[in-house]
Amino acid sequence: MLRDQFKKVLVKMPILSNNLAAYFLTKTGITQNYQPFSSKSQGMRSCIDRFEAIKGNICNGNLCLDIGCNTGYFSNEISKLGIFTIGLESELKNVIVAESQHSASNLIFKQFNLDKDSARMLPKADIILFLSVFHHLVKYYSKDNAIFILQKLASKCNKQFFFETGQPDESGTKWSQKMEFINNIDLWVHDFFINECRFKEVKCLGEFETFLTTTKRKLFLALR
Repeated sequence: MLRDQFKKVLVKMPILSNNLAAYFLTKTGITQNYQPFSSKSQGMRSCIDRFEAIKGNICNGNLCLDIGCNTGYFSNEISKLGIFTIGLESELKNVIVAESQHSASNLIFKQFNLDKDSARMLPKADIILFLSVFHHLVKYYSKDNAIFILQKLASKCNKQFFFETGQPDESGTKWSQKMEFINNIDLWVHDFFINECRFKEVKCLGEFETFLTTTKRKLFLALR
């Protein structure tokens, strides 16, 4: 049912054209390998370590939303666990690459621009992944609008919300100063999910390297 619902709005191309477009996008570097491509064992940022942390804690669920899925690494890995997964991504070029390299009956990719209005339209999901997207919302939409969107996403979550964001101590990045309202990432995440969104528990699943700075980002799991 969900697959049929989303088929109507998916950006679809003939398989051959899609594969050729994906080949061009990856070979020319228009789509960068932030996540591992099928032809590369390692992306610009390590993903395997974070997925292992997610896999070790993920629950059984009927639907997972991977919001800001990039080229689909996490969406694909979660679908292998038998969970119907929808990867949502704002960049069409990333959707084309994701569809060309990942295919399963329980996996869908969709171009999706996340904002205050579109966040309301999303279906409820047992599991939500929102990895390294929030700081971009703060940069482009402002702190208040970004928090509003995050609240809406949290309201769509039935069981587990995996959350990671760029942090204010990642100095030298284009957005770090805009994130200074987060004085302590652990306290802020705990307060947001427990006190504002009424989750029961928040866990830190570890700290993981990025390619931007030497600061490691924390990955959190909020539980209903």
